[in-house]
Amino acid sequence: MKKQSVFFSLMFIASSVFILSCGNNEAEPELQTNSASPAPAPEQVKTEQAPVIPTVEIGGMIWMTENLKVTTFSNGESILEAKTNKEWSSAAKSKTPAYRIMNGVYFYNGYALKDARGIAPAGFTVASTSDFKTLLNTLGGGTTFDGKAAKALANYTWEIEEWNESTGDLGMIKVKGTNSAGFNANKGGFCLQSGEVNFGGCSFWWTSDGASFDIGYCSQDMGGGIAPNSPMGYGFEVRCVKN
Repeated sequence: MKKQSVFFSLMFIASSVFILSCGNNEAEPELQTNSASPAPAPEQVKTEQAPVIPTVEIGGMIWMTENLKVTTFSNGESILEAKTNKEWSSAAKSKTPAYRIMNGVYFYNGYALKDARGIAPAGFTVASTSDFKTLLNTLGGGTTFDGKAAKALANYTWEIEEWNESTGDLGMIKVKGTNSAGFNANKGGFCLQSGEVNFGGCSFWWTSDGASFDIGYCSQDMGGGIAPNSPMGYGFEVRCVKN
């Protein structure tokens, strides 16, 4: 009886070990985890678009319909802004490129015009004397008292002197610009080397070769005038044509 008791005890222990062993071999359930990384947000790429420059075609040339209003050279470097007559005059004396804003008009001195860094927008160039002459001829030219081209370019009214036969004296008559060419010339005048501005009844622009071109009656020539070798310290507006 004692041997049988030992035998059954051993059998019971062996069975228990076997059961525990089988239980430990069961695979534990895997935790369900989302190992996939979240999709990256689309990359935001900012691109600077060049401003749209309004233009008009006149006689086969593409002209800007606004005067230049830049404050930096083409390479991004700043142009000196002369805010007073003294600053403008000092820039002229030191041959420093400068611009000045008066009544919304941007005047540039000849040193800004001639600077190698350039002031014309990409794809454009400052209009030359030849460009302005072609413009005048395309629009019918004109004389001191009959400025066909000037009327077609300007969107303002100016006055000229005319002899009045009935009174035997000079009188002032009004001339109205039609802007029929879509050039949108505004009455800008010019800036003297001293900084004083004469708006008058005219518009002046630099030409790329250092002359100035005008319409209106500042130079007593309604048909359009060209002044070669204009003083570099003067201030005129700038108009560009497409390359």
